[in-house]
Amino acid sequence: MSEAESSVWEWDRYWRSRRIAACMETAAGGYAEAIASHWRAFAAGLSEGARVLDVGAGNGAAGLEIARSHSSARIDGVDLAEIEQEAALARTPEIAGRFTLHSRTDMTALPFADESFDAAVSQFAIEYADMAK
Repeated sequence: MSEAESSVWEWDRYWRSRRIAACMETAAGGYAEAIASHWRAFAAGLSEGARVLDVGAGNGAAGLEIARSHSSARIDGVDLAEIEQEAALARTPEIAGRFTLHSRTDMTALPFADESFDAAVSQFAIEYADMAK
């Protein structure tokens, strides 16, 4: 197994633990208030029906906060690891239909048409990107 494959497998295992975030997760399973308030402020600036791409989404912490804070935003989260949409939606069933996680999706080879999104976010993921791509 290559180092890259091993790294992906470790993230698979991590996300299967049903954690919602990789960093600064509170005991309640969400972000600390400082980070959550950042995503709420971001969501407030989105237009009606905005589509947001969350790159390196993990189990969707940033996207979930945005979707909870904006009643019509649609979020697509991508991650190279095997991620669990069901775990995310179990915490916030009211956003079903507006929040989709895409497993095994390389941030440098996205399966979306150009100009599909109104905004893109990434938190704690850019360091995993192939910067040349």
